[in-house]
Amino acid sequence: MTIINRIIEWNKKRNIPRTFIKEKEIAHITEEITEILRSNSIEGNIDGFADIMVYIIGAIWKMKYDPELVMEEVLKHIESRKGKWDNEINKWVKEESNIYYPDFKKCINLE
Repeated sequence: MTIINRIIEWNKKRNIPRTFIKEKEIAHITEEITEILRSNSIEGNIDGFADIMVYIIGAIWKMKYDPELVMEEVLKHIESRKGKWDNEINKWVKEESNIYYPDFKKCINLE
């Protein structure tokens, strides 16, 4: 069982409703960001970022999409990008050619 599937099963076992309320999900993520900002340790930062990942996976599942398939589509998109790292602006600069765009309809999961 993948980590993503374990998170989904964790939600199911606790009878967490599969109802997506954007404001509620954003509030959870914002709370974790606040904890990261207040943290004085690398472990606190890692815990906060990992908790955000759990909330995001749960949010995608609540929207009736398969988080594993969503990530596959997003990675195809990211991997199709060409570009280079720009040290001056400390950012990846994308070229806009031959980009794969995610087809999230493939990721719908009503179960």
